[in-house]
Amino acid sequence: METIRFGVALGDLTMPARECVRLGPLVERWGYDAIWMADHLIDIDGAVADPYAVFGYLAALTERVTFCAAVSDVQRIHPAKMAHIVATLDEISGGRVGLGIGAGEAMSTLPFGLPFEDDAKIRLARLREYIEVVKRLWGSSASAPVSYDGAHFRLEGAWLDQPVLSRPHPPIHVGALGSRAALRIAAELGDGWMPFFSTPAYFRHRLDYLRAHAETLGRDPDTIEPSVWVYLVLTEDATLAEEKLRELAVFSVAERGSLKHAGFDLSALPSAEFNFSRLVVSDAARLERLAAAAEQVPPGLVRDMHAVGDVDEVTRLFAAHIDAGVRHFIINPCASPDVDQTLERFAAEVLPRLRSAR
Repeated sequence: METIRFGVALGDLTMPARECVRLGPLVERWGYDAIWMADHLIDIDGAVADPYAVFGYLAALTERVTFCAAVSDVQRIHPAKMAHIVATLDEISGGRVGLGIGAGEAMSTLPFGLPFEDDAKIRLARLREYIEVVKRLWGSSASAPVSYDGAHFRLEGAWLDQPVLSRPHPPIHVGALGSRAALRIAAELGDGWMPFFSTPAYFRHRLDYLRAHAETLGRDPDTIEPSVWVYLVLTEDATLAEEKLRELAVFSVAERGSLKHAGFDLSALPSAEFNFSRLVVSDAARLERLAAAAEQVPPGLVRDMHAVGDVDEVTRLFAAHIDAGVRHFIINPCASPDVDQTLERFAAEVLPRLRSAR
């Protein structure tokens, strides 16, 4: 029987750090497997707390759940420092932390005077080197220093005094939306693939490509855990459900591949205008145009990406994603009117149905 994991994303929609800390032990008590948090300085949905500070606190309050950022980027923290942070949390948590890493975006760099590389090929090349450097440092010691000579990062006789407990190392989840080059990095270097949200059909399409590439590299594709981000609103109120679907359509614009795969005309969403990696939160005019364009996305297509509705509707959405190959759900309840009630009810009424069907 294949293992399906259910994680919870905390911190979005201005959920403060103290609220994340309060919810963490409850998430574990309700039977979830993991806690995820975005790693942004700012975001259009108000992701405000630093994930690694929260994970360190929660590691002392929990015993079983794992922790991972969704995702950190290669622009703001040098890979040596990132390796150090995750290795430290790995020890504190007893081997319950992973590294979620992606190529990065403009919103957490440009407003702060940090460079943003507009060329996606260069960002992805940096991502590949970043992962390679982190892995080398996790395997290093004073008696076994490591070197690396890349286009973006360089090590010369370097090591970390902070060891990792996890073997061979903490799992690395690669954030990759639709780019085949990014999927190839996940297939080659990742222990997990995190594509944000998606329709089941497009998820299967990309997963097939990732698995095929892993096989060409001699890797067992089953060793790579595919995940998906799902906003959850559990409600019998049809009016509220439709309202939430309209709100979530803004985020669905980021999933251009899913929209195109479903037959949606992308001419209303020019890539230069709404590419999320280049979006800057302070650009109010562009955000207004984004919201206007999102109104053209059919609610039914949004419903294929997010779990909005009653128990039966939500169960069907999760089951469709499982059939498409999802093995780890990153469930974001922050759009729900009552986060506690939503998570507790999902755990009591939906999780047993999904787990008993496997």
